[in-house]
Amino acid sequence: MARPHRLDSEGAYYHVGNRAIARRSYLEKRAEYRFFESRMAYAVRRGEILVLAFALMTTHFHLLVKSLGGLSNALRRIQNEHARRFNRARKRDGPLARGRFFSKRVKGLTHRKNVVLYNDDNPVLAELSDTPEEYEWCSAHLYARDSRPPWLETEWVDSLGLGYGEPHGRLWTPRQRRWRASLIKARLAHPDDEDDPLDDLRSKVPGRVWDWMVRKASLADGTRPGLPVVGPLQVVDMLERFRLEGMGQDVSLPGTRRRTAADLLLIGLLRDLSGQPWAEIGQRVGMHPSSVREAHRHHTRLILEAPPYAELAHDLMQRCIDDLPC
Repeated sequence: MARPHRLDSEGAYYHVGNRAIARRSYLEKRAEYRFFESRMAYAVRRGEILVLAFALMTTHFHLLVKSLGGLSNALRRIQNEHARRFNRARKRDGPLARGRFFSKRVKGLTHRKNVVLYNDDNPVLAELSDTPEEYEWCSAHLYARDSRPPWLETEWVDSLGLGYGEPHGRLWTPRQRRWRASLIKARLAHPDDEDDPLDDLRSKVPGRVWDWMVRKASLADGTRPGLPVVGPLQVVDMLERFRLEGMGQDVSLPGTRRRTAADLLLIGLLRDLSGQPWAEIGQRVGMHPSSVREAHRHHTRLILEAPPYAELAHDLMQRCIDDLPC
């Protein structure tokens, strides 16, 4: 079967990356990290891409780039030249990457900012450094310097005011970093064929989240998840807090048996907010996918027919969106 054609829209932003084959290392020596950076620089000079953020890890890499019409050519050259150099130094042959590089279009401003921060989070979550700025092979290290390399496109990231290298800069908690990572991973697994609602939902306009929630319930047919706007790990953490606070215990669930409000909300939010497949939700909640689908049908019905449940769902959705670590 022919491989699907990779979309490359000039002027669009993409989250791209790849991983080494067979769980082996992709970058090992300091000279290899520097060579990989030099290949990115050449791609910028050739006018193929602009690089806004990156993280070069031992087993993989992530980039946030703006395409200038040469995304595939740029990544092919970067990876091939790195692999040839890597193999020559070790007298090995064969592929180094496990397959084609992934590319996910980044449509919204909030999503783009989250990808920048996700790049920053990688070395911290991998326990390679205490802060992103301390890790030499990610863009945060360069943003913290007074002089940046000319191949790094810094204007937009500078406008975010992330405080790189400053004592008063934003200090993300481990939980926030894990939340953000779960959102980005959920988006990487989702088809890129719909408008991004994230900026709209975070605009603080009264009723926006309520309208979105009711529209999702009205249109839901249970066949396809929507674009994730909150990571599944954040939803799970929020529902655990919800249970500990004892919320929703007195909410009536007409037409529903053996389910609590917390049970239905966890399934409903994992599907609607995080775009999780039935099987993955089932693994999280210990249910068969068919039972998960049935519970989600109750969730959407109650949003439309039971105001107390709908208000509870809205409050939880609003809390998740307000607490997005971006």
